[in-house]
Amino acid sequence: MIYLCDFEKIDVGVYDEVWLITRRNKEIKLGMRLEQELAPSSELLDVYLDLRDNGQWNREAFDSIYVPAFIREISENTKAGRLLQELCSKDLEGKSICLVCYCEDETMCHRSIVAGVLMGKGAKVIADADYLKYYALYEKCRKDAE
Repeated sequence: MIYLCDFEKIDVGVYDEVWLITRRNKEIKLGMRLEQELAPSSELLDVYLDLRDNGQWNREAFDSIYVPAFIREISENTKAGRLLQELCSKDLEGKSICLVCYCEDETMCHRSIVAGVLMGKGAKVIADADYLKYYALYEKCRKDAE
């Protein structure tokens, strides 16, 4: 199973693996695996930080600006594609994997988009919501890029 967790709330010892999916690593706890390819680019992270710092970060900004840009990034990134496949394989093997980042609100975080892609690929994801809607956008971007 694949779980999603906030960095501050993670108990690393509970899972077989913990993947920290962030571009800017503030700190890494022992037992975490840093996977920057499943995080937003530095440019997209700057867009998020600008929106947040100017009080404009909300559901509309997430859905209309952040989601399309992040999905485009991971759909065009071959290493991200391999990592997503690796996560699905580990899920099939019965491993418990936790995806962690610094965002407190899972529903407006890149880990929810990654979770949706994994759900669409057949992984069992334990999350606060059904993020499957992101899989269709991911597949469309992949096909458009071909």
